[in-house]
Formats: sequence, C-alpha cells, structure tokens
Amino acid sequence: MMFGKPRSSINPMAEVWIPEALSNQASFYGMLSYAAAHLAHLHGQDSGIRGTIYKNRAIASIQRLLDNDRTTLSDSTVAAILRQISIEVRSTALVMTYS
Repeated sequence: MMFGKPRSSINPMAEVWIPEALSNQASFYGMLSYAAAHLAHLHGQDSGIRGTIYKNRAIASIQRLLDNDRTTLSDSTVAAILRQISIEVRSTALVMTYS
C-alpha cells in the first residue's frame, strides 16, 4: 500500500484539537470557553461568568492576531476564528434546542 498500514484508531481530540489549542492563545481561550459553556450546560446553567470571560479573552486574542500584519492570514488565526465560529454555532444550537 502506498501510504502504509492504516491505523486502527484515530483520536482527533488528542492528535489535532489539543495541540492546536495549545499552539496559540486565541485557540486556547476558545477551547476553554467551550469547555466552560459545556460544563455549565451539563448543570442546567447558562454559559456562566467563567465561560464569558474565556470567550471575551478568545475574541480579544483573535482581534490582536488580526491587527498584526504578520499573523492576519496565518493558519493559526484562521483556525482560531473557525473554532470560535463553531463554538458560537454549537452554543446557539444548544440554546435553541433546550429553550
């Protein structure tokens, strides 16, 4: 086989998401905001103060990346923006489903 033997299991969270989240501040705060919102949801609460704090930090970090000419179009900036969009979409879907 051209690409070698296929792996029996792939763990995208451990192999892609966590290393990417740890690679830049915006992605890290995005992951924390999603985790806080998810935990609050499991306990029947809104996203809570902690989730809002992390979300604000993620957005501020993204803004700093966009303001810097060297990082405006970098892969990590695009990844952070897409992660934040996916968090917003998922959070909105959860609110709409359980309202």
